[in-house]
Amino acid sequence: MSGNGSIYLISHDTPEKNLNKAINEFYKLNYPDPTRINDIEEFYERMKHDYKNAEYFEIIFD
Repeated sequence: MSGNGSIYLISHDTPEKNLNKAINEFYKLNYPDPTRINDIEEFYERMKHDYKNAEYFEIIFD
């Protein structure tokens, strides 16, 4: 998406559910180098704990 200052609000559970799904699908593929998923898993864990009280996330396209 090209930026134009567009701002979107998404509920907290949307990225959490989709990150979990992406991680599960990654492991189903049996990728030979699983280290590539580490950053995504770390972000997922931070999201579940550090941002658990956030109702929404702002996505800004600039």
